[in-house]
Amino acid sequence: MIAGTWTGKGSSWGKSTEVVATPVKHCSPSQIKTWRDCKRKWTFKYIARKPDKSTPYAKLGSYIHKQLERYLQNGWMQRGPGLAIELEMPNGKTKQWSHDDIVAIMLPGIIHLPSPGVARTERRFEIDLGELGKMIGIKDFAYFESLPIVGDHKTSSNFSYALEPETLIVDPQGVIYAKHEMIETRAPEILGRWIYYATSGRPKAKCVEAKFLLDQNEELWHGVLDDAREMHQLKKQLAPPNEVPCNLEACEKYGGCPFKPFCDRSIGERVRGLFAMVNLRDRMKASNQAAQPVAAQPVAAQPVPEPVSATPAVGINPPEGQSALARLKAKKAEAAAQALAPVPAQPVPAQPVPAQPVPAPAQAVQEPATVVPATATPAPIPAKQVHRTFDLYIDCAPNTPYQEFSEIAGPVLDELKAEYGHHYKLIPDLYGGNSALFAEALAMSLDSAPVAGAVVVTLASPMVRDVLEVLQARACTIVRGF
Repeated sequence: MIAGTWTGKGSSWGKSTEVVATPVKHCSPSQIKTWRDCKRKWTFKYIARKPDKSTPYAKLGSYIHKQLERYLQNGWMQRGPGLAIELEMPNGKTKQWSHDDIVAIMLPGIIHLPSPGVARTERRFEIDLGELGKMIGIKDFAYFESLPIVGDHKTSSNFSYALEPETLIVDPQGVIYAKHEMIETRAPEILGRWIYYATSGRPKAKCVEAKFLLDQNEELWHGVLDDAREMHQLKKQLAPPNEVPCNLEACEKYGGCPFKPFCDRSIGERVRGLFAMVNLRDRMKASNQAAQPVAAQPVAAQPVPEPVSATPAVGINPPEGQSALARLKAKKAEAAAQALAPVPAQPVPAQPVPAQPVPAPAQAVQEPATVVPATATPAPIPAKQVHRTFDLYIDCAPNTPYQEFSEIAGPVLDELKAEYGHHYKLIPDLYGGNSALFAEALAMSLDSAPVAGAVVVTLASPMVRDVLEVLQARACTIVRGF
């Protein structure tokens, strides 16, 4: 055991602080991330043990984590207007979230989760590091499909700091989780699934997936071990925090470093830190703008002309301002009325009509008409044209900007929820048994507001499997991951 005394220059230190350093007993993904973010911040937190006050949104995130864990275990969600959590915000005011508010935050990300009872949740793990102690962590969920999947829940007021697939595979938390999953399952490939839940603004989620390969992950794991050795040496040396190098770009990240009152930065360092943060934000803003999907044109494919018919056909583009669900009901009512209404005799066209039924236009699907006497033959209803406007990526993603399934399905799910009073997945008599309702509503939405560019889906989601035929029918190209 090594003891020493640190005396800080700032008034925040007050008296001299006696610190007793003990050999490192364990390391964790959060320690590695803090170390790489700023070594001085790590020293304040894990050696000097300076207080790190938890933010209100961090407490909200912990509460949501517990509710997601409960859902994955037994599918249960607590609903209702009752108070779920109340927190004091930095401005001194309190903010409340009801049970319905918490469920609204969770629902956009649930489509990326396995069915309740399938995954192992909140599993603590250890990896022996020899003289460096143990690497410990807690995996939010893990389960097996075509390959082992390990996942993590992330809550954020915005997604500006969200990882991307190319950064997830080098992120220390992802590397460590994948390392333990490879040890436990002996699998050469692990799929990482990080799900981000928005805690402010309109409820939405972002699912980031990356495949960890054994050889590549081993190289990155050695980098984690190098960081652990440096941390171990620094703790044995009992170096004062303000003598440890700092990262000026980290001073204002995530709402600001909680150890700024103890950090003896010079005036010049503080100014450089602000400029570094501004430059970082500019780079992130430029990166996010570059990653934004290109605005979709109304219809990317060439329109196919409608066949001439005396019977009025249902328009491909319904009236603006009408919801997909309302258009779906109107369509069904009109089809029923057409089936029951008597059909008047039609005038004979100028050109002779062949006895065979009129073939459907390209990309249209039409049931063969039953041949009956000419006087009783109803006018053929033209088949609805399906426009192929986007590229569909199944269990993979392109290197160019793309949209996720939740962004396309979200408005349709909101309409179904407004109609039935519950989220689609929480209606037992509809989900699974009557999946055609959601599929047809999504089809109506895609036909009225075509999507362009790339769309990424994962077959691990039951909702994607329900509407996969709808998506494939409207895709220009389909790319599948292996």
